[in-house]
Amino acid sequence: MKLLVLACLVAFAAAASVPQCQRPEVPEAVKKAMKLKAFNSFKMKFKCSKGNWIKLTPPEGMMEKMIKDDDFNPKELCFDVQAHISAAKHVVGLLKDCDRVQKKIFMHLMMKKFYEYCIKGEHDQCFMDIGRKAAVCSMKQGICPHDFLKAVKNDDECSAKLATFEQCFESGETPRCAKVVVDFYEGMKEHLDDIDDEASRHDV
Repeated sequence: MKLLVLACLVAFAAAASVPQCQRPEVPEAVKKAMKLKAFNSFKMKFKCSKGNWIKLTPPEGMMEKMIKDDDFNPKELCFDVQAHISAAKHVVGLLKDCDRVQKKIFMHLMMKKFYEYCIKGEHDQCFMDIGRKAAVCSMKQGICPHDFLKAVKNDDECSAKLATFEQCFESGETPRCAKVVVDFYEGMKEHLDDIDDEASRHDV
């Protein structure tokens, strides 16, 4: 379920608050090398692989809105379900031939920009609560939060584990989130339920 993958990504940030799940310390030299690699990967185009730079373009729907509406504000799309689905499909197409490390660099920077543009200063408490709860639910399955996606994506019981995670996540105390974030969460679930008449959203 793609929605829960997003929840797991948020949980990664919360992993630092779980003592027994501390990530191995990354040497400063490695951090600097990765930052340099990331910096050198964006020059109006993106370094997809060695010698292969791709042009970065916005999703078609966003281009149409930018052209037709002089007052268009991209911030309006922060929690727009259809915009996220369109963007996800667009990014998958853009990066389909890219190196694995380059894909990670791209997605990391996009998540960082999403935080800066859509969350920071407006929904910080909400996503802190989400992160903590996602971490707890991951730990209840015996999986460190930063390993959750890796642990379940190739597991024969992936769908069941995602369903268990969702049941845990939606029980107990509710994260303190604005209606726009709650509507986004519910909208994503509804969309995933509609993708396949037979398969559950966890199978999707």
